[in-house]
Amino acid sequence: MKNMNRIMAVALSLSVSGAALAQLDAGTWPTFRGNAERTGSVTAPGPAIELAWTMGTEFYAGSVSSGGFAIAANGDVYYKTCDGDGDPGVDGPNYVIRIDSQTGEILARSADIGGQGFNYGGVTIGVDRVYTVTNGSPSRLFAMNKITLATEQEYVLSGAPSLRGAPLIGDVLNDAGNRNLYVADRGNSAIHAIDSVTGDVMWTYFTTVSHVFGKFGPMWLTNDGRQAMAFFGNDALGPGSAIADNGDNTFEVLWEDAGPGNFNWWGSGVMSADGSRIYVTTFNDGGTDALWAISVADGSIIWSAGGGIENHFGRPAVVGNRIYCGGHDGRVVAYEDSGASGAIVWTYADGIDEHTAISAATDQSGTTYIYASKQGNDGVGKLLVFRDDGEDFTLLLETDLDGTMGRSIFGGNGLAIGADGGVYVGSGVRDGARGQVYKFMPISECEPCDMDCDGDVDAFDIEPFLALLFDENLPP
Repeated sequence: MKNMNRIMAVALSLSVSGAALAQLDAGTWPTFRGNAERTGSVTAPGPAIELAWTMGTEFYAGSVSSGGFAIAANGDVYYKTCDGDGDPGVDGPNYVIRIDSQTGEILARSADIGGQGFNYGGVTIGVDRVYTVTNGSPSRLFAMNKITLATEQEYVLSGAPSLRGAPLIGDVLNDAGNRNLYVADRGNSAIHAIDSVTGDVMWTYFTTVSHVFGKFGPMWLTNDGRQAMAFFGNDALGPGSAIADNGDNTFEVLWEDAGPGNFNWWGSGVMSADGSRIYVTTFNDGGTDALWAISVADGSIIWSAGGGIENHFGRPAVVGNRIYCGGHDGRVVAYEDSGASGAIVWTYADGIDEHTAISAATDQSGTTYIYASKQGNDGVGKLLVFRDDGEDFTLLLETDLDGTMGRSIFGGNGLAIGADGGVYVGSGVRDGARGQVYKFMPISECEPCDMDCDGDVDAFDIEPFLALLFDENLPP
């Protein structure tokens, strides 16, 4: 099926500057849901349970779109704002913001890029530029200077009325010697491959579902070196697809109408550590399971779990063979993948609201900390921090900052984790309220022998103490 081109008639106008190659930044969190593998987890100190700073609402800069934060290799934090006027049906004003991770100071702000802020738009950080999309009439893809956020290229896609999510940067050069950017188009239920230098639409894949709701992914390389990517549907039975970019203005459908047996919220999943499977969360409509391990090879279901009890939102966070998911009734659920099957290891449920963003950090001792944010249906957001204790968990922090934490935009706009262990929480413009950005850090001073800085001296401090004791890099 390599001759499947199906290029749609997209009217494209652009202003082109230097022919810079797009390449993903080497930061800890260069795009939505984490590292280059987009697992929603990183290796970083933890737990981040101390508020470091709060950034206010200047230029609506506190209203973070549900595309969330991206963190560059130098630590700078980027995000797209969300409809400064608070009306999801009205364009702009919207900006891309770059802030100092240590202070929260605004370092740069783009010009108003318009578009409707509720498009789940995020920012992807490249080595030389940052990229974002807007929806509206027409939709646009922007390539901006990484430091000044001045627009260097603007691609106008008048036939694609609703670009969603953050652009994905390919790893493989096309026939012109450039990398492709991949964007989701809700209006046409499509995925477009766009040359990052020329702005040409290389090909368009029309999915078999009625809605491309938010984002897609993950991406990987096929055995023959092509860029491949997956998409999971938002229809009742959520069929999935995988396609490979042939690099010559064509693509190949690897599998189609496969995948999980229910509605996937974001249109995306997370790759397993060994690259053999994709973990996809779904709702439990009709009593189905809510976490699915899907074969990369053919889209078949390897296993599913959740038993009709769970109802998951967003992408999970993956650490080794553990998968952390958020859901309804204030749930945070840890699953374990045993190969041919998967099962719930522990569940937290406070019965309040929905946990719609989940991230995880594993420190040098191997201890994993899970960060969960509530959507804020009662008007107030909340951050919860857990430690994975194996067969159980410890809740280390539950805070709404005394009722002042802003609610999120559909729960997806936060919990990026920096190399310093800092966790960024975003609130958005909802119900006329302006948002804010919060950074939480591992506590700066710990009690003697409290090696994991969780506020308690207990058995969990023994392993990091021994790791430190036998660290060969320590001075004598």
